[in-house]
Amino acid sequence: MQLFLGFCNFYQHFIKNYSRIARPLSQLTYKDRPFHFNTVYRQAFNELKKRLVSTPLLAHFNLKWPLILETDALDGVIASVYS
Repeated sequence: MQLFLGFCNFYQHFIKNYSRIARPLSQLTYKDRPFHFNTVYRQAFNELKKRLVSTPLLAHFNLKWPLILETDALDGVIASVYS
């Protein structure tokens, strides 16, 4: 759950009401709380998945918009994101 929420946190600025939706899932990561994935958690999980793959988060490439190339290199690995 922590990996999924970490991935979602990267996009939280693009997901309306992100903290309200993710709150139940965050509660599953508490140290002394048992992990019971019931319907409340499943609904929050499915809602975040739906919002990650729908507009306005995803859009077709448009050459009229400004382009940004972000690069990173560490330990011989080179990565880039073209947005």
